[in-house]
Amino acid sequence: MQELIEEYEPELILFEEPIKRIIQEADTKNKRKIKLNPHTLYRLGGLAFTCEAMAGLWNIPVQPVNMHKARAMFLGRGGVPIGRDKVKAAVMEGCRLRGWNPANDDEGDAACIWATHAKDAVGSPLFARNA
Repeated sequence: MQELIEEYEPELILFEEPIKRIIQEADTKNKRKIKLNPHTLYRLGGLAFTCEAMAGLWNIPVQPVNMHKARAMFLGRGGVPIGRDKVKAAVMEGCRLRGWNPANDDEGDAACIWATHAKDAVGSPLFARNA
């Protein structure tokens, strides 16, 4: 991560909020049980910690992003389908509609985060290398 910070000199680091908080919010609203994989939660927590620690060393502001809310903003009202595969496909289509060509759904999610948290995102050369 240090190499990326040195190369790109970011003014802000955004990262996907650990899933546990998002699932707890969804569980409260939908009254359903969701199984959580403790290993996944551990890794996501570690990634969040690493982002915050590295950002702190470089005095870069850091912000966790709630993916459910980011996707809702990215896809528009009523645009977030139910089901992982459908959500990922909708985000990828949203990227293509903006002229971006992410290589996979992880890049699509990154573009979603960036687009919903960056000024003047439409028309950006983000992912132009894959066009």
